[in-house]
Amino acid sequence: GRLGNVGTHMFDAMQMVTGLPITAVSGTLDDSSKPDCRGDNFRDPGGWGVLRLGRDLPATGEGPGGDLMCVVDAADYGSAPLRLRFHGTEGWAECQGREIHVHVNGKDPDIWLAEAETAGSSSMDRAVGDIVDALDGTATFPYDPTEAVRTLEAILAFHASHQSHAAWVSLPLSGDDRNIVLHSG
Repeated sequence: GRLGNVGTHMFDAMQMVTGLPITAVSGTLDDSSKPDCRGDNFRDPGGWGVLRLGRDLPATGEGPGGDLMCVVDAADYGSAPLRLRFHGTEGWAECQGREIHVHVNGKDPDIWLAEAETAGSSSMDRAVGDIVDALDGTATFPYDPTEAVRTLEAILAFHASHQSHAAWVSLPLSGDDRNIVLHSG
C-alpha cells in the first residue's frame, strides 16, 4: 500500500515533527493500479499532492506568515526512498533513515545522529514500548488519538480531492467526503 498504509506513518511524522495539524489536502491518485500484495479486495493507490499544515502565524522579521505546505510524491511504482524534507527561510533539513541532514544556507551540511538511547531499536520497538507502558499505567500514552483521526481524514481527503479534480478538501471532512471507504488493509 501507498497512501493508506505507508502514508499514515508519513503524515503522522509530518505532524509530529512540525507540531502542526493537516488542515487541507489537494491531491491526485496514481491510476497505474499496481496490484496489492494482499489480493484484489484491497486497493491502496499512491498519489501526488500538497498538504496544508495550519499555523496561524503572522509574518515577522524572522520569517514568513501563513500555513506550511508539504509536497507528497508517492507514486505506485515509485522506487525512491521515503523522505521527509522541510524547507525553511534559512535552509532545509531532510530525514534520512535514523539521521537528519541539516543544510543551512552558506554552511557545510550537518548530520544529526539518532539519540544514543534509541540506538539499536526501531520505531516499532519504541511504539510497542510506549503502548505497553501506557497499558501498565507507568506512563501516559504520548499520542493524542484525535491526531490519528486527522491522519485518516487526510488520506481520505486525497481520495475526495482526486474525485474533484485535485480541488482543496478541508479537514475535518464533511458531507459526502465522510462516507468514502478505503480498502487499504
